[in-house]
Amino acid sequence: MIISTDYFFKNFISPNVNILFIVGKNVLENSIKLNELKNQLEISSKVTTIIKNSKLINENDVLSLIEVTYKFEIILCVGGGSVIDYAKSIIFHNLSKRRNGFKFFAIPTTCGSGSESTEFAVVYNDNIKKSLYSKILKPDYVILDKDFLNEIPNLVLWSSISDSFCQAIESLWSKNANTESLEYSIKALSLFKEGINNFINLDKEKLLKASYYSGNAINISKTTAPHAFSYYLTTMHNIPHGFAVLFTLEEFLKINLSDNLFKANFFDRINYIFKDYSDIILVIKKILKQSKYKYPITINSFNKCEKYINLERLNNNPVSISSSQIKKIYINSFNNLIDK
Repeated sequence: MIISTDYFFKNFISPNVNILFIVGKNVLENSIKLNELKNQLEISSKVTTIIKNSKLINENDVLSLIEVTYKFEIILCVGGGSVIDYAKSIIFHNLSKRRNGFKFFAIPTTCGSGSESTEFAVVYNDNIKKSLYSKILKPDYVILDKDFLNEIPNLVLWSSISDSFCQAIESLWSKNANTESLEYSIKALSLFKEGINNFINLDKEKLLKASYYSGNAINISKTTAPHAFSYYLTTMHNIPHGFAVLFTLEEFLKINLSDNLFKANFFDRINYIFKDYSDIILVIKKILKQSKYKYPITINSFNKCEKYINLERLNNNPVSISSSQIKKIYINSFNNLIDK
């Protein structure tokens, strides 16, 4: 459920309420708006703050927090997808038995992951991606405030935009797609297209909503091959998640559209928001141009990549991918992006 900040303070905050406030280190250090929110909370209620320091969520770090997470009526997390996932992992490991005893609120500070509307979280063990799944992980309330987007670096903004875009596309072609997820995907893509209509003056409110609906879509359908391939790029080459997913999107469009049955249905499903393949590729080119992101890899960066592929996500793809294709897909994706 989407609510406003005013509604949150009016209906849930009082001097007797204990709040677990979860935030990322970078946001806390750089966001004026976040610190104003934190100060307002501390005046109005009892606040304990947990700061996420690392880029990737180490599951063992979450387990060590068990002693400080039992007494709160509200959990409020503010940050990008990894911060929201961090809050979810704390709930999963430390608070699952008393989930009905607190309300979970999320304020996304990026417009990409859609984690504020999903029942799963991404964590890592020894640099291998792992997913946590449970209905208790979905936030009870979401606050969408576009002003947070004004404070994030350009690369973070465009990485999150990339993630949202890819999620909506992947949800459309996922094997698990159904009528409800398709509606969410189409809504996300419509809002996304309106949000980037002017690449210089983005409509950030629409991009936040696009992210929210893309999250609702993948909550049902789950993501597919581009996400399966992204984790290797992030863990081994430090490529931001959104750009890591975008890296193989063009190649998987080619692979999936080579299947005649998929091709016949895809642009009907997409409701002709993007009328053809070239329309989608144009968005990829514009994202990379506006973000000025350069992939820090070479043609030789994909050795031993196979073990990092998330098979669960890969199996959602409409066209089967064999292990012998994996390295070639990375190389083809690299070649696709050389001139972009």
